[in-house]
Amino acid sequence: MPLEPRVFEDSKFYGKPIAITFTSKNCDQCETAFQEISNDQDIKKRFIVVKVRADDDLPYFVSLTRGILPCVSVIDHEGGLLSLIESSNPGFVKEKLMLTYERLDKLVKGDYS
Repeated sequence: MPLEPRVFEDSKFYGKPIAITFTSKNCDQCETAFQEISNDQDIKKRFIVVKVRADDDLPYFVSLTRGILPCVSVIDHEGGLLSLIESSNPGFVKEKLMLTYERLDKLVKGDYS
């Protein structure tokens, strides 16, 4: 697994899901999306944002995505997939990350509406 154990420890300690932005050496859209997402203060308050190069660990990439770039996979502190967002539009990705967080927050609080 390409993520450092510290990422999972921080996720558990802070109660934040992990947003993995998958990139590759030939995907400029991926890098742009990562930069915009990782610099957004609202996203950083709610997620631990990391970048993983898909071409460095193809089996990991395939296990958390449908093989499409750019994409963001949201996982929990145990590595379980919570959400998958596929888009080259950083604004759309940020919007869906916030929606994912709101839904997860409701589930944690037992609000199933």
